[in-house]
Amino acid sequence: MNKLFPILAIETSDQLCSVAILIDDKYYSETNINGKHIHSEKLIPMIDEILRSSNIDISQVNSIAVSEGPGSFTGLRIGMAAAKGIAAGSGLPIIPVPTFIALANKIADYLLISQSFVIAKKASKDEVYFVKYAKTQNGIKEITSLSLLNKENVSSFIENDDLVFSNISDSFIKDIATPTAIDIGRWAYLFGKDLVISNYDLLEPKYFKEFKVRNIS
Repeated sequence: MNKLFPILAIETSDQLCSVAILIDDKYYSETNINGKHIHSEKLIPMIDEILRSSNIDISQVNSIAVSEGPGSFTGLRIGMAAAKGIAAGSGLPIIPVPTFIALANKIADYLLISQSFVIAKKASKDEVYFVKYAKTQNGIKEITSLSLLNKENVSSFIENDDLVFSNISDSFIKDIATPTAIDIGRWAYLFGKDLVISNYDLLEPKYFKEFKVRNIS
């Protein structure tokens, strides 16, 4: 069995607060709560509950997989801080998982070989995270690297044959613009063996876009 199992997986890159425990590549449990500004209140109780309901003590967990971004600044910080705190207290390694690649890996499972697809996710009022992949025989291939686009320009980067997974327009396939914790854990055990970090003091989320403090007074 993969030495990373059992894996505690955390996804907090958007409004979804998602936690999973993966016993192996077939058996897992996941819990999700979707809502704004809930991560700081809900994440730790969700972790405690999923461990309890799965009859697993944290001492039996072998690794923690956490979504590293890009995504919500606050959500990513909370998820990463929780992972580091649990890891430090239990001596566990962390696998930082690239959020968009984990989601693309999930989407590709349902597509035919050579099908191209876009993930276009709201980054701010006017900006969109944009990346394009294609399903291949061995997984996925990046066609257009992750970038920030003006919302008004997104359509010009989409070709007729592209499937579009997004949360910015009703004309696209909606509600598949964010992975769940299972997707994070699955990517970790399939592709994250070389990313395992035990010295995680300097491990930080990958925000991609610059954090700006806004005056709301």
